Amino acid sequence: MAMMERPQVTDCKGGRCWENEFASFTMKVFVPDNDLDGQTNNYGFRAPLLLVFEEEKQDMESAVNFAHDTGLADLAARYDSSVLFIYPTAEGGWSSCDSSLYADVIAEIKMIQVYKDGIVENFNFFTKTFEGFFARGAIFRADIYSFGKSADFVAKNLLKKIDGEYLWGPGEITPAMCSMENLSVMPDVERKDIAILSVGNSDEVNRAFADCEHLLIKDKAEYISDYDSFVKKFKMWCGKIEFEPDFDELNMTEDTGFVEVTTTDDNEFLPEKTPTHKVGYFAYYNKGLMDKGPVP
Repeated sequence: MAMMERPQVTDCKGGRCWENEFASFTMKVFVPDNDLDGQTNNYGFRAPLLLVFEEEKQDMESAVNFAHDTGLADLAARYDSSVLFIYPTAEGGWSSCDSSLYADVIAEIKMIQVYKDGIVENFNFFTKTFEGFFARGAIFRADIYSFGKSADFVAKNLLKKIDGEYLWGPGEITPAMCSMENLSVMPDVERKDIAILSVGNSDEVNRAFADCEHLLIKDKAEYISDYDSFVKKFKMWCGKIEFEPDFDELNMTEDTGFVEVTTTDDNEFLPEKTPTHKVGYFAYYNKGLMDKGPVP
């Protein structure tokens, strides 16, 4: 069920953070500081949904330190995003859960451009009703990082087609990437197209991943380089794995900008109506195109 009251946000090392307990899990959210104007340029469509499935429940300070130590904080800041830490409320922890837990998590996440502190307000434009507060994130870029007991949960429950609350209603919410570290069980791999990052696992476990279409095997996680070389390639769009273009390989540049326009009387989208407002854009063009001056 959506949060009907905004969670309390506090300052923490290198950013802001908040926590909420839902029926089946607790969620801690760390929003690292960055220099991006995410209110004007919507990085949400490019931002990974960084889900850390904690092996054991930790406090907020430990979670924030983990985000910094691993580099996940830097990845989130790169895209004006957050790091979400998940732990089940069920007695017995991860061993008591099935894929419905993941569906519960995804149901509390939405990609809405108007946000603050990693929190979106879901106001239904058509019915003129407030439908709650949600964590901000692109569920079609769900990248799960799991360890030990939580990795066992992922290996046994999430490597398959999963349905739940998608972008605009019921749909497929299969994760794009699952990182599993120090598994103690053999994985049940039903979907071969989910990107798999196998970290510190036995040869026997890695053989079980052999038929996966997108597989990276590591002795030790290197979060930023693993993301740049492997994880960021993938998104699960409407149940189909798709690949992000590599702009360096295409010899292209991604640029951001904005124009300032007059605010019309019927503009109900802005959280605070001002005489003018910025409209952001992303531009893609060949490298060197503007070296000799502006292009008409």
